[in-house]
Amino acid sequence: MSKLNEAIQIFLEEIGASSAPVNAVSTDSRTIKQGDLYIALLGENFDGHDFIDQALNQGASLALSQKTSGKNVVKVDDTLLAYHRIASIYRSLLNPILVAITGSNGKTTTKDLMSLCLSQKFKVYATEKNFNNEIGVPKTILAMPEDTEVLILEMGMRGLGQIDLLSRTAQPNIAVITNFGSAHIELLGSKENIKKAKLEIKNGLCQHQSLPETPLFYKAEDCEAYALPKMRCLLSCGLQSNINLVAKVAKSLGLSEPIINQALEAYNPGPGRGETIEKNGITYIDETYNSSPESIKNSVDAVMAAYPQQEKLFVLGDVSESDPALVDEAFAYVAGLEAKLLDLRGIELSAAQKLLQENLEGSKVLLLKASRSQKLEKLLP
Repeated sequence: MSKLNEAIQIFLEEIGASSAPVNAVSTDSRTIKQGDLYIALLGENFDGHDFIDQALNQGASLALSQKTSGKNVVKVDDTLLAYHRIASIYRSLLNPILVAITGSNGKTTTKDLMSLCLSQKFKVYATEKNFNNEIGVPKTILAMPEDTEVLILEMGMRGLGQIDLLSRTAQPNIAVITNFGSAHIELLGSKENIKKAKLEIKNGLCQHQSLPETPLFYKAEDCEAYALPKMRCLLSCGLQSNINLVAKVAKSLGLSEPIINQALEAYNPGPGRGETIEKNGITYIDETYNSSPESIKNSVDAVMAAYPQQEKLFVLGDVSESDPALVDEAFAYVAGLEAKLLDLRGIELSAAQKLLQENLEGSKVLLLKASRSQKLEKLLP
């Protein structure tokens, strides 16, 4: 019996339901395969209960519902919490060292760097894409291979109590916070609430028997600076901070500095995350995946330090989920530097392309930075 099947049987026994062999777990009726367990989730814009019959017809051996019961349909109080419970059982059966990462900025970069480093010593599985919410975290846990030695989970939030749920489900052995910024301040009301929400990552902390210390908790702001090898991307203070955190965790798990450096030298941030492109005598720096007031200042400062002699053009676009006053402050900061600023907030792509062409002359270094929704990567050559 697979560990996943074992986890599901334990869950069914807990709720007093009959056992049923299951090959995998799915919350998407479109991807159901023979022998799957279908969990009907209730979302803001969808209701998975509408597709229970479809899932069973496609071969699901069992469905979980919070609305109804019947043949091969088991009723539970809350399908999302059932999903989390199954994931938590599976996590306990496999018992990897679990590293949980949260923060206002830099979660994905830290996760990628952490995975790269720890893979030098361990069999690592990590969050894919942006699966870091209340659906993505259990999905990631249930997708990890049975031979996983270290599981790295990114945890995002939009309000108080959300990371608490993720942490209690995942039971991290090591929890890290990249920073406390202003992202989601419009939902949480204050930086104090943001900090409170991020600190919920500690709520599920537990000790792993292979680690000599008690559960580990690190904030990047408390980590000593790590001396970097030569890297292939823009080195902002935000990236340096992420690396400090990764090095701290890697060392706590027995990795030496030469091994950490080897991993860092191989790091490629990928599209939208600081990748540089040389074209027609201009260095384009692609940071079109995300933006915040803090990361704008970090990236701009890094460009100013890395290219002191070249003519620079900062092309800055929309900043989602941040206090408009803080965004204005960040843009004002950039406007005061010895460089040209092109403000593309709220501007359609076709108009943005025209404005860029009009302002490109003389530029040798061009930073493109905006929230993902604006798709400013389409301005790249």
